[in-house]
Amino acid sequence: MRSGRIRHSGRPIIALETECCMNPALGRLVFTIGDRLGRDPIIPVLQELQRTEHLPEPELRQLTWRRLSDLLGYASAHVPYYRRVLKGIPLADIKALDDLQALPILTKADVQTHADELLPDGWRPRSNPYGTSGSTGQPLKFQIDTAARAHFLAAKLRGESWYGVSFGDPVARVLECTSPSVPTAPRAVQGHITQPSSAVGL
Repeated sequence: MRSGRIRHSGRPIIALETECCMNPALGRLVFTIGDRLGRDPIIPVLQELQRTEHLPEPELRQLTWRRLSDLLGYASAHVPYYRRVLKGIPLADIKALDDLQALPILTKADVQTHADELLPDGWRPRSNPYGTSGSTGQPLKFQIDTAARAHFLAAKLRGESWYGVSFGDPVARVLECTSPSVPTAPRAVQGHITQPSSAVGL
């Protein structure tokens, strides 16, 4: 990925990111090979997301609640923070949207204060440091494992597929950026865009 920035007088910084400047077919091949060699492949997760998004609504609701039940069960059993805050809450009774009101809300302050307690039992340092940009006032830093990262990237790829972009395709993103750490952009940004796509995601 290459990135840069453009500053116009009196205007926000505009950041440019470009990914995969190779031939799309070669890019897909390289991505597929690299994905198969990874600890937690992204493509199988992407395929499962694309399969389940078209399920009939009753099946999708059933799948959603089953996964939510599994998540709550894991959190209450293996994550110290949730083991404490979920104590006394009958998780088996959470079967509808209104039941979610019984669950405590996790705030940014909670994550900052209880960062270590939010790591599951037996956590090993094989995670990926992650964080937010701090657009609301203060950046938030936390840990995700490789499986969570695979799901995050698979969801991102699925979203891009909705407007015609597949993994391995050349991608350019233009976004507003307030961070002074973004490197300076090349003067001729147009030189990085050789084949404008008819499908643009905003």
